[in-house]
Amino acid sequence: KDISVWAVWLRAADRAMCFEAALRAHNAGLNVIGYGNGGISVSLQRDQIGEQLPYLLDFAMENDFAHPAFRSIFEEHGLIQADSEVS
Repeated sequence: KDISVWAVWLRAADRAMCFEAALRAHNAGLNVIGYGNGGISVSLQRDQIGEQLPYLLDFAMENDFAHPAFRSIFEEHGLIQADSEVS
């Protein structure tokens, strides 16, 4: 399989940008479990999801991260109503 120089460069740039985001998340007290491919993964404690999700959403918004999947999680844990806006 041929891999171009650009593909290698783009992967390295992605890893560097994701590492910076992961470091910001870690410094903000989040438990980072992975990064790369355009995103970071964090782990939340199941028994503290209600308290941690708003903090995670604030962090994501402050750092201009996309977070479309949060809506269903907020609804599931009763933090918003199904027909309301996330605030």
